[in-house]
Amino acid sequence: MSFNEIKSDLKISYNSANENIINDFYNTVLSKSVKYDRISGYFNSTSLAIAAYGMDKFVKNGGHMRLLCSAELDKEDLESINTAYELKNKINDKFNEDYDELEDEFIKNHVKMVGWLVANGYLEIKIGVNKKKNKFLKNGILHSKIGILYDEEDNFLSFDGSVNETAFGWSNNIESFKVFYSWKNPEYIEPDIQDFEDFWNNNNDSLEVFEIPEATKNKLIEIAPKNTMELEEIKRITGKAKQKPKLRSYQTEAIDKWIENNKKGILSMATGTGKTFTALSCFDLLIKEKQKLLTIIVCPQKHLINQWKRSLSIFYEDNILIASGDNKHWKKEIISMISNLESDIYEYGVILTTFNTFSSEEFIGRIKLYEDEMLLMVDEVHGIGSNEFRKGLLNEYTYRLGLSATPEIEDDFERNEFLYEYFNGIIYNYDLEDAIKNGFLCHYNYYPIFIDLNDDELEKYLYYSTKIAYFFNKKHLSQDDEKKLNSYLINRRNIINNAKEKMEYLKKFLIEHKDISDLIIYCTGKQLPKIQEMLNNMNISNKKFTGEESTSQRDKILKLFSKKYFQVLVAIKCLDEGVDVPSTQSAILMASTLNTRQHIQRRGRILRKDKNKTMANIYDLIIFPNLKNQSESVKSIFLNEKVRYDEYVRLAENYPECSKKFIDKWEEII
Repeated sequence: MSFNEIKSDLKISYNSANENIINDFYNTVLSKSVKYDRISGYFNSTSLAIAAYGMDKFVKNGGHMRLLCSAELDKEDLESINTAYELKNKINDKFNEDYDELEDEFIKNHVKMVGWLVANGYLEIKIGVNKKKNKFLKNGILHSKIGILYDEEDNFLSFDGSVNETAFGWSNNIESFKVFYSWKNPEYIEPDIQDFEDFWNNNNDSLEVFEIPEATKNKLIEIAPKNTMELEEIKRITGKAKQKPKLRSYQTEAIDKWIENNKKGILSMATGTGKTFTALSCFDLLIKEKQKLLTIIVCPQKHLINQWKRSLSIFYEDNILIASGDNKHWKKEIISMISNLESDIYEYGVILTTFNTFSSEEFIGRIKLYEDEMLLMVDEVHGIGSNEFRKGLLNEYTYRLGLSATPEIEDDFERNEFLYEYFNGIIYNYDLEDAIKNGFLCHYNYYPIFIDLNDDELEKYLYYSTKIAYFFNKKHLSQDDEKKLNSYLINRRNIINNAKEKMEYLKKFLIEHKDISDLIIYCTGKQLPKIQEMLNNMNISNKKFTGEESTSQRDKILKLFSKKYFQVLVAIKCLDEGVDVPSTQSAILMASTLNTRQHIQRRGRILRKDKNKTMANIYDLIIFPNLKNQSESVKSIFLNEKVRYDEYVRLAENYPECSKKFIDKWEEII
């Protein structure tokens, strides 16, 4: 096994834009190597997965790898660490958390392969932390990435650069790096060898290097394949490249419509039908077509940005920045990105942002500095047409794509017309009924639960109705009148949403379904603490999902819910738009608005397909008061609630049963 056998095939530089780095370089040199020293990225699942790639032939050669990683610690972690013991504990905790939250089975199997390499002595791992005056620091030396490979005849080579997810086909970024060879230019490699040996043997004053914590090593060994059959299966899986999902026929049709419409338009596609992947496929197509492109992706809320970033990683990993309150440096970073695009350092750049930031003067001013072509993609596009947010919809955006399950705003003709004109119309429709019928969303049963108001609630409802009627009858409303009217409307709706009998029903339901899991309870802020107290008293594990949690906390809560770490997710309105919770089997609607959009979005969210999920159950608590001898105001409660009932029941599997229940209730209350 010698590099001499492949010398004629080796080059001094590689670029993924026009060659297969894996086959042309990485697999080729590993197949002739017996020793591999690598300074890689942070010590986390992805870095380890990359280290394990293509090691099969290297192992057959009896090869041995030494991997040196940086500790992935933030400022708060480092401030709380005073000793090496505390540092190792923190690294172990971080690795366990990272691995346990890992959803990508492809990467997870590579990490299991790392465990096998460690368990069988083919791989040693050490971690380096920068230090100064015995204090651990966050940044520094190990950001350089070096790989040195040796054959059994003492030939060696080194590459200096990032051979990462891109090279392995796990993303589509363009990657390039230089390679130096001992038979051509040893003077360039020897400093790398010396640096690595100094680091590895802890002989550098600026770096503290130690073996991975024993607990972490044991964890890797624990997850390693235990027998030959298991090992071969993981080799089979990890030998394949990570693939993008295949476009469904209707997604391809939507993309074609967008292209035909001069790369502008709104896609009206039901929640759960892959709007995000469709949009990113448009983005991918445009990047490959254009020499240079700046793309702006806009979401209504911060927690949706991370979801988009994860989806985006299937296509591209680099040149992505988040412009929101969580990133204090976004203003400088936009200027830097624009400069890199204009200097041809970047071929593309992506900015993920929220409606609020997108429409701010700081953002608009910086975007206007860029004079080349731009793509604007807006998630939940119906929300961007308000007077405040539409300021960000600049004429400078060359290409435009809006996404929504429900692009029209009820009773707002002006806003709808503005959005249609700006985006050049709704160009494709694929609704909830289509998605269920064609098997892209699961079927569902609908259970309307009829709830009455008590005397006190009914009295308050009529009181607010009288106030509301007064303002509705006025010809002209002052600004103060509009504020009062809005307040009365909210207070009246809160009576419906917070009806006491709803809590009584919920208690009864939970007693009968104490072992239920994968349940979401949609409620009001007033109901939430009472519901959590009820669940806790019944020993039903639960978490809340509200606007109070940080973006990272929300992401973690959703991951834990999908992995059944707790039974019930108690949520308020922020779970309505854009959030993926495919593991949901059942939902209880304690509170709803009068907006048809909410009914469609919630249902689509609940009906997302998941492993072993064939049917969903929706329990809807509907206020149906006794209508005998009642005023028109009370009858309006029934009419408003019936709109939601009609929307949910029309596609339900148990439609006949629901209809009979409704007719029986109707005969009872009139």
